[in-house]
Amino acid sequence: MTERDALLILNAINSLGNGCIRKLIAHFGSAQDVLNVNPQQLLKDNLITPKMAKGMADFSHQEFIQKENSLIEKYCARVVAYDDADYPELLKQIPDAPILFYAKGDVQRIQSLSVSMVGSRKASTYGLRMAEQFAADLARFGITVISGMARGIDTLAHQGALGVKGVTVAVLGSGLTNIYPKENAKLFHNIVQTGVVISEFPMQMAPIAYNFPRRNRIISGLALGVLVVEAFERSGALITSRMALEQGREVFALPGNINAVQAKGTNALIKQGAKLVTCVEDILEELNTPMKQCLAQEKTINNREKSKKTVEFLPDLSSEESKIYDVLGFDPTHIDELAHQCAMSVMELSSVVLGLELKRLIKPLPGKLYVKSR
Repeated sequence: MTERDALLILNAINSLGNGCIRKLIAHFGSAQDVLNVNPQQLLKDNLITPKMAKGMADFSHQEFIQKENSLIEKYCARVVAYDDADYPELLKQIPDAPILFYAKGDVQRIQSLSVSMVGSRKASTYGLRMAEQFAADLARFGITVISGMARGIDTLAHQGALGVKGVTVAVLGSGLTNIYPKENAKLFHNIVQTGVVISEFPMQMAPIAYNFPRRNRIISGLALGVLVVEAFERSGALITSRMALEQGREVFALPGNINAVQAKGTNALIKQGAKLVTCVEDILEELNTPMKQCLAQEKTINNREKSKKTVEFLPDLSSEESKIYDVLGFDPTHIDELAHQCAMSVMELSSVVLGLELKRLIKPLPGKLYVKSR
């Protein structure tokens, strides 16, 4: 048995935590030496609890490691241990840093400048759009976007970075063979092409509820700061923001509609001292990174490009199209309300709206709702 095998076994024993494993390795000199000691002796020496001793005694070492190594090879994954050169320095700094993690993709991508993005699984249309927009903007500045590949905000954050050929890292609350949610299988594949998907859990670990608060400390620990895009009053995103503060990371929050339940958590964070952000520059200005040096130059370029875009597409709109486009926002608007605000009949409006859809300036939603798409 190798030292890596011994670490994999210790990591897989549910009753042992990272802190306990480190203490045992420090005491005996190696993970292999820890496994060579009878759990009852460890208990007698007050190095572990009775629950830990039972977990170690009941665990089938040989059966697990044979199957685990086979899965690691089959799925082209790798294991990064705490003492490996590729283990991220930022992650080493957090309390309860994982003794190892599994990775599929380019582990070196984790070493780059990173910002984590988190938020609600049941996000609003506005929240989803902002997640995609901010992720894309961060990626354009060369910042790696880290998130949890969950439904909602996480998914759009990854897609936003990928959409501009940026780098993104996903931290799973399950093993690498259990992609969760299943509809993100394609996203998983896309991420590993240019970034990396990681997990501290054994390869076949199911996405059980207990895992997700644990993985949140890694999402925040890998980054210089955490952006909370949208969150309910009680949510996993707020757990991540709390962990970020405990780890000494910056916490950013997007302001939201005061009447929207999805924004109550982010608005509360701002009240409590999180930095309110309305553009990606607000984040970069706060971070102690080399990006500060080129921020002024990038702002000028971005503003110039935005001006060009405005000149390019607005003259192509008819007066009716311009009126509808100006009235619409990123929150859904019903066609009846849109007709009222534009002083047009629904019939007149429908034909104009179709033209805007074809130009990809707006998009329809279920229930005769419309939003700007850019």
